[in-house]
Amino acid sequence: MGRHNDDNAPEPQSELDGGDIPVVPTPEENNEEIGTASSRGFTASLRRLDSRIDQRRALAVGSVIVLVLALFAGLVQHRRSQIPVYPDYQGAGSGSVLVEVAPGVTAASLAPKLVSMGVVKSEGAFIQAANNNPNITSMQPGFYQLRKEMAAARAVERLLDPSNRAGAVNLPGGVTLEDVRVVNGETVFGIYHHLAKASCYTEGEQRHCITATAFRNAVAHASPMQLGVPSWARHDVATAQYPARKIEGLILPGVHVFNPTHTPLEIIRELVTSSAELYQQSSLVDAAKAQKLSPYEVVVGASLIQREVGTADYGKAARVIMNRLKRHQPLQFDSTVNYGLSEQQVATSDAARGTETPWNTYAMNGLPATPICSPTIEAVEAMEKPTPGKWLYFVTVDKQGTTRFNVTLKDHERDIEEAHRNGVFDSQ
Repeated sequence: MGRHNDDNAPEPQSELDGGDIPVVPTPEENNEEIGTASSRGFTASLRRLDSRIDQRRALAVGSVIVLVLALFAGLVQHRRSQIPVYPDYQGAGSGSVLVEVAPGVTAASLAPKLVSMGVVKSEGAFIQAANNNPNITSMQPGFYQLRKEMAAARAVERLLDPSNRAGAVNLPGGVTLEDVRVVNGETVFGIYHHLAKASCYTEGEQRHCITATAFRNAVAHASPMQLGVPSWARHDVATAQYPARKIEGLILPGVHVFNPTHTPLEIIRELVTSSAELYQQSSLVDAAKAQKLSPYEVVVGASLIQREVGTADYGKAARVIMNRLKRHQPLQFDSTVNYGLSEQQVATSDAARGTETPWNTYAMNGLPATPICSPTIEAVEAMEKPTPGKWLYFVTVDKQGTTRFNVTLKDHERDIEEAHRNGVFDSQ
């Protein structure tokens, strides 16, 4: 069959005829100018496309950020709405309330007491205020002056203020009952002074304090039983020649908390009783039997090494004491001479060493009549179990506290000369 021609079909139109179908140029018809123009147009189109894509991306990222912020704000608002609001007073309160914070007490365990005493309005408000204060873990035991109907946050602040605390002392190792005056030096305050300072509190507009003299008189006029002296020390305390010093060594160093509204005798009894419990925990009675000493003698010996050497040498110094006691050789400790002097010095004088007192171990054999300070538990434990050795002498040879222990007097005298050269015996 041949090709069919349809006379009615429209004729193809060219670009010149004004038709809609473009005429594709052949390669021969393209010149350099046409090629360059096409390239520029294509590049511009790509740039416009990239710009539109970047705009869309920025819009999308921005939308995501806005959404995240909105969600975060909603979450914060939701969490805030979940935080309970507890009944609370406003302001600093009024009046005066003395509140005890015992050792180991937490904000949660203290809260019920504060509510019952009318200090804060609710337990929840106080606990929440304590949790919001980063310093709550530094709350120290003692008695604190608070007010009635005060804001929980204000109550927390007063409980964290050391200047607002009464009835707490931190006694250093080697402290004595009475103040100690050092030749060419400062006064070292004793237990009576520390207790007097810690006893002060304010009630209303009135300031209350117990004087050091009041504490001293309470000790001097009370019996061992009234003072809470443990049974193993009662005889020695009862026969002490200096009544105000008769409980020397029976109040241990460390933190003690007492009620400042109590009487001087009640406060002293509290400290002696709590110290006796610590002595008991160190197995003092059984350890003393092993050393063939009385428990009181162990405490006396501990007070000597507390004053004579550093912690690292406690065991060796204890051995020197035991070795000399077994040989019936005088201890000859300058610390025992100083205890009986109104002014103490590192190197005691010949006259002071020759003066008989209940404590001077140059003028008598054996241990002093009473302890010469409050020993630490570490010193007590050293006396309970001295370091094995044959030493009979020791001396500190420099101002850094280096102590030399010797078996022979010759070696000891050599070390004494070194100590003199290093200025160890200068009272300054």
